[in-house]
Amino acid sequence: FFATYPFRVQKIFSYLGISLGTLFFSSFILAIYPANAIAIYLITLALLTCFAVSIITKNNSQNSIILTCVLLGCFSLYAQWGIGQFILQHDLGMYRLGESVLNQNISGIASFYIGSDKFIRSYGPFAHANSFGGALLLGIVLLYKNMSKLQSRLFAQSIFFILSLGIITSFSRTALIGLVFMSLLLLVRKKSWLLVPVVVSGLLFTSLFFYRSFDSNSVAAHDRLEGLTWFSNIE
Repeated sequence: FFATYPFRVQKIFSYLGISLGTLFFSSFILAIYPANAIAIYLITLALLTCFAVSIITKNNSQNSIILTCVLLGCFSLYAQWGIGQFILQHDLGMYRLGESVLNQNISGIASFYIGSDKFIRSYGPFAHANSFGGALLLGIVLLYKNMSKLQSRLFAQSIFFILSLGIITSFSRTALIGLVFMSLLLLVRKKSWLLVPVVVSGLLFTSLFFYRSFDSNSVAAHDRLEGLTWFSNIE
C-alpha cells in the first residue's frame, strides 16, 4: 500500500527496504542470526516481490490492476479458509500450508464461550485469529485504494463482502474497528451499495459479538491490565 503510493512515502519505503535487507543479510554473514535455509529463502522472496511490484506499478497501470486483483483473490481465499474453520469449528487439515491445528480441546486457542459451549475463532492460514483479521483488513485497504480502477461492481462487492465476513468471524476487536472505519470512508465516498450485505451479516452476528465482548473466560483484558501494571512499576 505504501510502496505504490505516488508521493514521498515511496522513496522512504525504498530506503527502508534496502536498509532492512542489508541488515538481515549482514546478520547472516556475521553469524548474529543462524543462517538457516528457510529464513534466507523468505527474505530473498520478500525482496524480489518488492522489486517486482515496483517494476509492475511503474511501467504499466494495467499490470498494476492485474497484480491488485491477484492479491485480492489471495486475500479472499484466506477469508474463505477462515470462514470454513468457523463453520466447522476445527481446522481444514491443510497443515503443510501452515494451518494451525484447531479443535475445542486445545487450551489457549483463540475462542469465546456461550455458556459452557466453546466457539473457535477464524484463523485461516495464520498463527492467530488477530493476525488473520489484520491481514484481511489490509485486503480491504487495498480494495478501497483501487476501487475507482476496478470496472466490475460485482467483483468489488463480492471481495468486500468475503473479506468483511472473514473479519467478523475472526472476532478481532482491532480488525472490527478497522472495518467500521473503512465502512465510514466508503459512506463518505458514496459507496453505500458495498455495505448492505456486510451490515446484514453484522446484525446476524450481534449476539455473538455480545458474548465475545463479555466472555467471563477471556483473559485478554486481565493480561493487558497486568502488563500495564508491570509497565507503570518500572523504575
